[in-house]
Amino acid sequence: LVETGHMDEVFDEFNKACGENPFYPTWDFCFPDTDAVVAALSSSTTGDFTSDMFLHDINVVFHQFHTWPPAWPGIAKLLDPSKPWTQAYCDKVVSSESWCPFHYFSPNMHA
Repeated sequence: LVETGHMDEVFDEFNKACGENPFYPTWDFCFPDTDAVVAALSSSTTGDFTSDMFLHDINVVFHQFHTWPPAWPGIAKLLDPSKPWTQAYCDKVVSSESWCPFHYFSPNMHA
């Protein structure tokens, strides 16, 4: 049995943010409570913050925050070095061959 309660809370917050968006279907105006999302992840009852399943959940949240510009400050909260999953996320996900920084960060070619 896989514990997914923290992701239920995360998706509830995402759905709430989308529902409050006055400019649907434009996702640029979704303002999720990033503190609530990180708190839900922190409350995982399994306590195994470095398992592949949990790191997948962190990756899902990272991607969702990235798609919503108002949620970008949440990325810093999500991957704060004090979080018990950050080092494992960097070691297992960011350093993997499939993760590409160019999808998320690009050089300013207009400077």
